[in-house]
Amino acid sequence: MLDECPMTEDCTGSDRDPRLCLLRPDDCEFAPADGEAALVFETLEVPTPDGSAEAAHRGRGRSHRAYAPLTCGEGLTMGEHLDAAASALEALDAESLVGLYVDGFVFEDTAAGLVISTREELAAYFKALFSMPDVGFSEVSFFRCGNRGAGTWLWSGTNPLGDPYSVRGASVFDLVEGGIRREAVFYDPRPARG
Repeated sequence: MLDECPMTEDCTGSDRDPRLCLLRPDDCEFAPADGEAALVFETLEVPTPDGSAEAAHRGRGRSHRAYAPLTCGEGLTMGEHLDAAASALEALDAESLVGLYVDGFVFEDTAAGLVISTREELAAYFKALFSMPDVGFSEVSFFRCGNRGAGTWLWSGTNPLGDPYSVRGASVFDLVEGGIRREAVFYDPRPARG
């Protein structure tokens, strides 16, 4: 969530992976910097074998806080940026989708074994995808946490044998100021191939 974890090793709640830089209550005093937001989440208490409700291990059943950048550049918050991606995907709008990626981006279609890093290649990819028979994307649901995002979508159409298909897929995003730095998509392509 942060490029650099602001906690030191003296902080008992520190997590050395900066993507998971968490603060736990009473571990350290730390406030978000300008342009950051505090994200608070609860973990569930896990009953112990004796049936008591006390937490099964440290951190369970407690509040945790993480700090993450608020915006994605050009006035869009990261959440709004992913909302724009969802809308463009459902509208089959290749131009709008390509415009959401920053210079130096990487787009990876894991099922096809493609890694795309130019706007021209990405535009051609989306145009080819959106020109498939009866293609559509629905049930698109993206979320973000800090500079990371993820979500699912339903890809449907008619395969070369004339059979309808519907494939559930997922996207994982890295976000930076200005847009999408990296996206990897995961799905089973077999139903679309026929």
